[in-house]
Amino acid sequence: MGGPFPEGIKCLRNLRTIDVVSNAFSGPIPEWIGTLSNLHSLNISENQFSEPFADFLRKIAPLQNNPLGDIAIDIFGNQFYGDIPDFIGEINFRYLDVSANQLTGRVPDEVCNWYVEPFDPSVDYGGSFFDCNDEWVSS
Repeated sequence: MGGPFPEGIKCLRNLRTIDVVSNAFSGPIPEWIGTLSNLHSLNISENQFSEPFADFLRKIAPLQNNPLGDIAIDIFGNQFYGDIPDFIGEINFRYLDVSANQLTGRVPDEVCNWYVEPFDPSVDYGGSFFDCNDEWVSS
């Protein structure tokens, strides 16, 4: 498909899930994404979305106020960049995959307190991931 995030989606106020995996969408995520008050799952993996990670988080943070009270976010394989901001700990994630982007910097302590699956060295994580020793590791 390609191009920016589909504008027509913003009219679908009762939408609970968006899954646009592998569509060659690009550019930033629109500001209106956080106004979809019933949205609790956003999977935009394997596209070409690009913007500072902190800006993306600010846009999706209101989604945690949906009826389920948490959000599942998958942005694997895009071009989000920059540091993970400290305010990430204020967002109630059910699931979060940020692998295979261009994230840098220190991992906030709040993230290290979340439960995560143990690292499996036999798995190809498709790029960089973080450990809780303030380091980024390449797989």
